[in-house]
Amino acid sequence: TTGACSQALTVELRDVTSAPAVAPAAATIDLSAAPPAGVTLYSDAACTQQVSQITVPQGQSQTSFHFIGAATGMFDLTATLPGTPPVSQQQTVILPAVSQLVFTNPPQSVVAGACSAALQLQTRDAGGTATPVQAATSILLSSNQAGVAFFSDAACATALPGSTLLLGAGADSGTFHVRATSTLPTTLTATLAPLTPTN
Repeated sequence: TTGACSQALTVELRDVTSAPAVAPAAATIDLSAAPPAGVTLYSDAACTQQVSQITVPQGQSQTSFHFIGAATGMFDLTATLPGTPPVSQQQTVILPAVSQLVFTNPPQSVVAGACSAALQLQTRDAGGTATPVQAATSILLSSNQAGVAFFSDAACATALPGSTLLLGAGADSGTFHVRATSTLPTTLTATLAPLTPTN
């Protein structure tokens, strides 16, 4: 996923029969990405040691590396051992999965019958980073009190159909307004299946 350290990619030396071949001496392999923009290569699983080459130690046949892709899309990784044909593999970087739905604003105090200030919901990944939805997504809004209505505009003139806030594909947040007739403390709940509802 974008910005995340990949799983290990393993490069193996092989003989003419495609059987694993042990390196008689340390073998240096050049790495490249095409297109290179936004792709960085690393020797370690934490993606802290950036490299453009990796080494198969003497007496071994394999070595591994990792990458980080900054943007979604596909690119080719190529490994080249001098004196042998280069080998390439296509990689795909995708958006991280949405795993949280949160209110980004603090609770509000609103006069009964008045339209609230904007309330914002944001989709986030497991690390708490704002993460866009990959397709149009519906968020169901509800309240623990009767007489609460949900609107798309600051004048509370346009009701949200079915009390549902729609996020367009590629969006990571949406806003809405509420109007309540009750003076009792009111809890709003936003539900984006299959995530845990937030309030």
